[in-house]
Parts: sequence; structure tokens; C-alpha cells
Amino acid sequence: MHNNILDDIKTRYSIMDICNRLNIKVKNKIARCVCPENHNNNDKKPSMGIDAINNRFKCFACGISGDIIELVKYSKNISFKEAVEWILGYNPYKNNNNEKTPERSRREDYISNMYNEPKEENKKINKVDNVKRFDVEPVNDINDTQDNKKNIYKDFLRLLIPAFEAKTALEYFEKRAINIDILSTYPVYFLEKESKSIIKSLKAKYNDDELIKSGILEWSTKTNSSYLFCYNHPIVFPFYIGEDIVYYQVRRLDDEVPKYKQIKRPIQVQYNWNIVEYGDKGDTIFITEGISDCLSLASLGYNNVIAVLGVNNFKDIWIKSLLKYNIVLAFDADTAGEQATKKIAMKFLEYGNIVKTIDKSNWSKINVKDINEYLINNKG
Repeated sequence: MHNNILDDIKTRYSIMDICNRLNIKVKNKIARCVCPENHNNNDKKPSMGIDAINNRFKCFACGISGDIIELVKYSKNISFKEAVEWILGYNPYKNNNNEKTPERSRREDYISNMYNEPKEENKKINKVDNVKRFDVEPVNDINDTQDNKKNIYKDFLRLLIPAFEAKTALEYFEKRAINIDILSTYPVYFLEKESKSIIKSLKAKYNDDELIKSGILEWSTKTNSSYLFCYNHPIVFPFYIGEDIVYYQVRRLDDEVPKYKQIKRPIQVQYNWNIVEYGDKGDTIFITEGISDCLSLASLGYNNVIAVLGVNNFKDIWIKSLLKYNIVLAFDADTAGEQATKKIAMKFLEYGNIVKTIDKSNWSKINVKDINEYLINNKG
């Protein structure tokens, strides 16, 4: 339970928000190091990378790195407990002369016990000594590794063609009653080249280990060789944050299992997430259960549609980014979809937001359970 609370703090609070509260100016994911005394020039040329995706930071000059709690510790030169209290909005020094009140004692004991913090960590941190005392992450960690994967994802996409240019893809989407014009406005691609050709092109620039870690290649113990993760799933859906591709889902042309595959790494955002990144306050955003439903709802004339890869993959950390919008949940009309709708609606309600749902009152009469079936049923 305690670790869950700690994880919640580390994910609930955005590192960009923490930087703003600390008056750390971030430009192009770079800021001045919070430990300038560790630099010969006081870090006049900013060298601290801010990884907003993973909520972490790292100075590539002096090596300090960590999560948002570590960032506050370094920046304000305070203890672990004080950093947690600061993030939560509690000021332990609000009493004159730093008086130790019973309330503060209970709070400190709770935080110490919650995270099993060693007593010596309660002392003030000497920033210069701290660099020597803490392990420094390898060079190819947060930003370097993430950037390498992003480059691989971009190079992989360059080897594909837009779905609206592929006859086979157009035939598939037309059978699903999806408006082919939608394919030019939503990120959908098609694997037209043979897998061997794709792999050869990627291996000209990256090694097997890099490609397997990215998820683009997978390893076969039967053949003792690598293969393309989507070799029989030619419809490709890239997931973006800004201009960066951070994830892929792919689909077969038929309905053999598995119909869908994903790269084997954690999902960071929902499909078509840039609508959330760049939308205006008060816009209406629809959330569907799957990409097929997303494209189907768009085909019905609805704008601003994003998709989760199954209702169980909705992450609470996304809610904060969605609060400025009017949210409409458009999940399947089955038990899982209805339960997820109630659960997610309650989570939004905790933030004071009331979400809406699409009208499914007549779905049972026409025997459909999701938006794509509804679209096919009403085709023509």
C-alpha cells in the first residue's frame, strides 16, 4: 500500500508542473541544473534534461538524476520527507522558529513509515557530496534510450506507406464501413514491403539489441533469429506525443487470433493523443474502446476522437490531461464496457468533472455491441 502511494505521488504530479513551482525554466526539454555548484561554469549552458514522459530528470554534465521527489530534494536542499510534504503542498516551516508541533510530528512519522526512509536521510543534503554518494544512472538511460527508440520508430514508419495509398488497406476499411477520407486525417499506415526488406533497412542503421529493445523486432527461440513484430499484421497505427512516435499497435487483415498486436513495452498515451496535447479548453473529446471504434466514430462525423486499447488499459495518470475537456465515454455495450464507464466516470468525478456517455439505448434492438458494428449496421 505504501509503495502504491509513493507511485501515485510520482505519477500524479507532472514534472513540468513541479518545474514551474520551483521556477525552473524548461526550454526544448532542457533546463539549468539545480546543482550549479557541481559545474565549473555554474551550468550557464543548460545541461539538465527533463523527461516529461517518464516524469524524470537527468543532468548530463554532473550526472544527478531521479524522479520528482529527487528533483525537489536537490533544488531546495531538503530531506526526503520535506520534499514529499512540499509536493503535497504542506509547509513544514509555517510555525515560527520551526516549532515541532504534534501535527507535524504525526505527519513526519507517517511519511517516514510510509516510505521506510532511513533516519540518516532526514538530514539536510549536501548537494556536492550527494553526487558522490548516489549512484549515477548509465549514459544510455532516460533521454538517450528514449530518443533512440523514437528514432527507430520514425525510421520504421518511413518504410511504410499511408493506408489511403494502399489498395489492400482501403478494401479492408471499406468492409468495415470506415470512411476512407478519415485515413488521411488519422495516423494509419500499411506494411506493403516484405518483412525481410524492412528488417534489412533497419539493420543498416541499428543492431539487433536496439531493435529488440524498441519492440520493432522480436526474438524467436525456435529459429534463433529476430523477426518483425508485425510481419503478419500489416495495418499499422502509430501513437504520437507531439512529433514523436512512442508506441505502435498493428492489426491483421483477417480476424484470426491475435487480431491485434502491440510492441512489447509500456503504453504511454492513447491513440490520437495529440488532440489532447493541442486541444482548446472546453473542447469535446470522445474516448472509444479500440482504434476501430475511434475511426468508426470519426466516420459518423464526430471530431476529436481518441482510443484506449481496451477499457482495462485506461490509466488514471491520463485524467489530469483530460480535465480541461468535456469528455464523452464511448465504450462497448457489454459488461466490461459498462463497468469501465462507471469506474472511469467516478474517477473524473473525484476531480469535480462530470463525463457523458454516448446514447446506446437502441443498440440491443439492432443487436450491436460497439461503434463499428453500429456503423456497419447503418451503412448506406
